[in-house]
Amino acid sequence: MNFFTFDIRKVFAGILLVILPLLAINMQRNSEEELWFTRPFTWAAGAIQNGFHSFSSGVRGTTAMYLDLIDVKVRNRELEEDLARLKAELGSVTELKLENQRLNKLLGFKQASTHNLIAAKIVGRDLLPDHHTLTIDRGTDQGVKKNMAVITTGGVVGYIFRAEPQSSQI
Repeated sequence: MNFFTFDIRKVFAGILLVILPLLAINMQRNSEEELWFTRPFTWAAGAIQNGFHSFSSGVRGTTAMYLDLIDVKVRNRELEEDLARLKAELGSVTELKLENQRLNKLLGFKQASTHNLIAAKIVGRDLLPDHHTLTIDRGTDQGVKKNMAVITTGGVVGYIFRAEPQSSQI
């Protein structure tokens, strides 16, 4: 006879020998006490739950940071667009301020002069640096004539050498 042969009656008897004393001990215990054989299972379940909670908290935190980063990128893009728009407005306002100062000087200069003055803007420059030719936005329709003097608040600029109906060259 082999000792290791499988006999269902021996297995059943072994299980019964283990379970009966455990049942007898549990019948004698106080109902408020924790069962001694549940402690390892409680500890294992607690460790698993703690690990799962730590993992899910980490994933939740990472996801929240990623979503915040997306919001920060969107807000940064909006702020960059606002900054570009405000820089353009500032350049425009600065240009208007300089034009206003120039026109105020010109107005003061015109009031101080006894001559008939015509205000004009430079709208073009000659491409060849040797000629030093400027084009202004006033012509014969506004009273400009050939060989008229061109002056600014800073002094003499030159003279009109070509006068056309809507522009002139200095």
